Amino acid sequence: MYGGLRTPVPADASPAFIAGVADDESQPNDPILIYSALRHAGVPAELHLYERGGHGFDLRPKEVTSDLWFSRFLKWMQMRGGYTNQKTRDIGSFLLLSDSARL
Repeated sequence: MYGGLRTPVPADASPAFIAGVADDESQPNDPILIYSALRHAGVPAELHLYERGGHGFDLRPKEVTSDLWFSRFLKWMQMRGGYTNQKTRDIGSFLLLSDSARL
């Protein structure tokens, strides 16, 4: 959910992986609010809140812990059965996918 939660969460919403950073100057509380709303609606959710990364953090490494969010997302998908290719490996803060890997 990008841009924050603006409507009530339906009980049949899909499970959610939420990654946010504490130093987001635009929406610092949104990850926690979204997570709380999902859990209140009975929707499975996982929250990863990193200390630094800035607003709009992405896949570009910045030498901060939020660099790892994508590998955590893939692991979450794998644990939920949505990502089954085992041909991945972490190298520092990067996740390498083999040519045959599918998301």
